Amino acid sequence: MTNSLIRIFVLAFAMVAFIAPQAKADMPIGVIDLAKIIETSAAGKDLQAKFKTRKEAVQKEADTFESDLKAKEQALIKDSKTMDEKAFNEKRATVGKDLQKKKEAIISKNVALEKSKNGALKSIQAKVAQICADIAEQKKIQVILDRSAVVIAQQSLDITADVITKLDSTLKTVDLK
Repeated sequence: MTNSLIRIFVLAFAMVAFIAPQAKADMPIGVIDLAKIIETSAAGKDLQAKFKTRKEAVQKEADTFESDLKAKEQALIKDSKTMDEKAFNEKRATVGKDLQKKKEAIISKNVALEKSKNGALKSIQAKVAQICADIAEQKKIQVILDRSAVVIAQQSLDITADVITKLDSTLKTVDLK
């Protein structure tokens, strides 16, 4: 009885050992580097350029705001010497409200710009997903993983270049609303 259990165990182990490599061979995978795709594709470069231009404009506005703030503070300090306390407090409150509105407007523009960037990135990622599905179908790939989720992979599994080529031929620009 013990001999037969050992034989069955050895036979089952041998079957699993020989079948497992066969199952792995039937499950081809692919790897993409999404960060590289966004960084080097035409659409990604277009997004980066548009974002940089808009970010610089918002930064210029913030710098102007900061200069304006310093000038108003200096004027307020100067006026504090010649104004009575009530008039000074009213002027300080008015200046404070104006500056707060301007600050909120700049913050709002930064938030809107980030939302626009995220929306544009999502459109690129959606196109990348579509391209990956097409490549998976063509090459009979069952799983495509992002490089950030993979510790080690053979270079032959990397389809990033194929994805960039197809993305560049189908999506050259993205809208940054």
